[in-house]
Amino acid sequence: MVKIKPLRETKEFKRIKQEGKRFSEGGLDVFITPGETNVSKLGVQVSSKIANSVTRNRVKRRIKEAAKFLEEKQTVYMVVVVRKEGLTSDLHKIIKTLKKHPSL
Repeated sequence: MVKIKPLRETKEFKRIKQEGKRFSEGGLDVFITPGETNVSKLGVQVSSKIANSVTRNRVKRRIKEAAKFLEEKQTVYMVVVVRKEGLTSDLHKIIKTLKKHPSL
């Protein structure tokens, strides 16, 4: 398992979404840039317009858990944007989607 810290600052989210490589599948948009430190970071965005707080937090927990199972060759900064179709994704589907990203 990989140790991942959370992304917290809005400017980091914006920078990764602008500069990162994008991959979309199953209602998840994944943006990845190479890490600048020796630890990977993960940020998850789920709009309050598409689900209530219980559903948003459930999918965030699933994505964070799935990211722990990634085998990284280098440290990365990752932002996952969840679309309406991605709300019902189970853990195995999320892991499969994240592993398909060309940067991993």
